[in-house]
Amino acid sequence: MYRYEVGDLYKALAERLFAAQRAARAAGGANNIQEKGRGPEQAVRELIQNMIGRSYRVTHGHVVRADQRKSKQIDVIVVRDSPAATMYRSDYDGAELVRAEWVAAVGEVKSSWTKTKDVLDSYGALVSDIQMLQNDLRTKNSNRFGELNDEATMADMVRPTTGREWLNGCYTFLVVLEMNSCPAGQLVSELQRRKIAPDDNAILVLDERAGGVMCVPGCIQGDTMPVGVAQMWMADNEDSVKDREWLVVTSTSGVAKGHRAGALLGWLVCDLQLHLSTWYGEYSNPLHYNALGGRLSRIRQADVGT
Repeated sequence: MYRYEVGDLYKALAERLFAAQRAARAAGGANNIQEKGRGPEQAVRELIQNMIGRSYRVTHGHVVRADQRKSKQIDVIVVRDSPAATMYRSDYDGAELVRAEWVAAVGEVKSSWTKTKDVLDSYGALVSDIQMLQNDLRTKNSNRFGELNDEATMADMVRPTTGREWLNGCYTFLVVLEMNSCPAGQLVSELQRRKIAPDDNAILVLDERAGGVMCVPGCIQGDTMPVGVAQMWMADNEDSVKDREWLVVTSTSGVAKGHRAGALLGWLVCDLQLHLSTWYGEYSNPLHYNALGGRLSRIRQADVGT
């Protein structure tokens, strides 16, 4: 029986993102904003595309809806792969106008954490845009979550057959490739001050030297702290689980220092995969395959910034 090393896999994938960051800086320098951002953005898009299969595809551009409202520019857009998903695609850089009905996840990518205000204000604008675009959206699309009538609202569209009630039709995430001045211990208060609710959100800050930090929705259940999409399903189905809240994970138990960035990256990718699968069960959760779910669940309060 052959074995594969999950830690080595995600460490290599994290190193690929860091390499893209370094290459973009070397080619464009700090003053070439387009080159500085395009390398990491493209690397994150390629990473996600390689892991989500054929049902979804990854692009970038703007999300639009029929009443002419449009989002800001979005670095990563995960859409249901349908001929009707795209309104327009640019020949220049492949940016698209994507119809809101088919958007399953959106993300922002930054090459480094500069000023906390700038980073979180930008991410907050993305979260607000997507919530506005998917609010009360009526659609005839029945391909994403099963058969629905013609008058189904977006709230109905994002309620899988398990009964888990998705508070947001879109998984929204932020990936930053250098911690720099990221205030790990203050992230929760900064997010609360901006009224960014946990819902289906995740913030991942990777660092080549320090490993990284992750801010995700979590809940308390006895001695464990389930986090991410899986805990949201638990919180909707277990009376004993306290309300979800933001948790900051700064380390992962049992993971070597050189693998920490990869471990956190692997967690984010698996959580996104779980969101896209729209169904939770013992054998459908990709987190089971890298044992990260258990490690993160056992992180004690001392490892979590509040």
